[in-house]
Amino acid sequence: MPKAIVLLYWDPIEGARIEYKYPIDADLSRAEAMKIFTSHAIGGGTAGFMSMSIGDKRIVSYFSGIEVEPQRCLVVLLDEAEEPLEYAEILPQSAENLFSQLSIMGREEAEEFIRKTFEELKTTTPLTYEQMLFHIFADPLRQYALTKKLIEKPYTLKRLQEEVEFETGRTIDNVNIFIRPFKRSGLVIVEDVRTQDGSILKDVVFLIQDAIMYRVPPARILELTELGEIPPQISKQYIEDVKNFFTRSYDPFADNSEDNESLAKFFLNRMAYQLLLVLRENVGKISEIAEKAHIDENDAKDLLRRMELLDVISFYEVDGEEYAILKSDVTFKVFFPEYLVDKLQRRVMEGEIPREVAKRHLELLGEMYMRLHGIRITPTASVRRVRELFRELGLGSE
Repeated sequence: MPKAIVLLYWDPIEGARIEYKYPIDADLSRAEAMKIFTSHAIGGGTAGFMSMSIGDKRIVSYFSGIEVEPQRCLVVLLDEAEEPLEYAEILPQSAENLFSQLSIMGREEAEEFIRKTFEELKTTTPLTYEQMLFHIFADPLRQYALTKKLIEKPYTLKRLQEEVEFETGRTIDNVNIFIRPFKRSGLVIVEDVRTQDGSILKDVVFLIQDAIMYRVPPARILELTELGEIPPQISKQYIEDVKNFFTRSYDPFADNSEDNESLAKFFLNRMAYQLLLVLRENVGKISEIAEKAHIDENDAKDLLRRMELLDVISFYEVDGEEYAILKSDVTFKVFFPEYLVDKLQRRVMEGEIPREVAKRHLELLGEMYMRLHGIRITPTASVRRVRELFRELGLGSE
């Protein structure tokens, strides 16, 4: 659990200054604040995540970048047992959210926002697989990389960054952070590849699993409705609301990238995600839902109102008490990208990718195929399967 959160800014005359901190007695000196800013500047001055130790303090931080005015850095002080890399996705998201809203906040509002950010970070636990995928779909550039680029062929990480930036007109601040959710979720493997002329292609990104995100009816809650677990005064209306949403408002076969982005961004909030987990299995009053999610009731009310705007839940009143009930859930389908076999053949024949890159991609796909189908992976079986794929692609089997 984090000990404290501190927001720093850079004063052109005095250097690093503490702008906000929570709790108020957070222990971070001016000298330590300067060291944090300096470490980010030495790293190139670009926006990004960093972990470090200063004396007996273990710290993670996210820097806004030197091109931003004022330059800011969100710092979290960790306890000894915590793994800094667990904050590599959540801290940048929290920091960017904070940086973008500070200019329109008064002092008290900003202090409350800092407190809520700290409370959210306190719930940080090892990410679930679903949360790793949220990190991909919450970012339009990551969505673009997956749905427009990686499904076509392998890229070097540098080339992937260049093409995504050029085609979207937006900047990837830190490509290593950008690719991390893909790697952690097992969608890609990044490796160096030696080509026939002996040169090394650095950091080639190979897609070995694909993923799509979409909404689904809340199966468990509908089951509870049939079992009479929902108050009878609202059960009929609830079922009607679910049917109307999925027949009139939501088309799973449409381009839902913006909807997916909004949902994924929202559920990167750890408290919002905890509420979702509770709502998937329970029907209850707002106070009961908040208690089961171990969230302050006022914070829960705020998050639930936002869920209503996203068409995730509906509110119902029963005997003067307000119930929050899941109306639509979100899910992911992760699958083997069989379509890449034909695409790799075409890309090699057209000279778009080196033969050695295609062969390595096929090896990785063959291994993933066997894992997904429960086939024991032995060197002999692996080589046999890869050779079959090579023959299909006309690449030979050497």
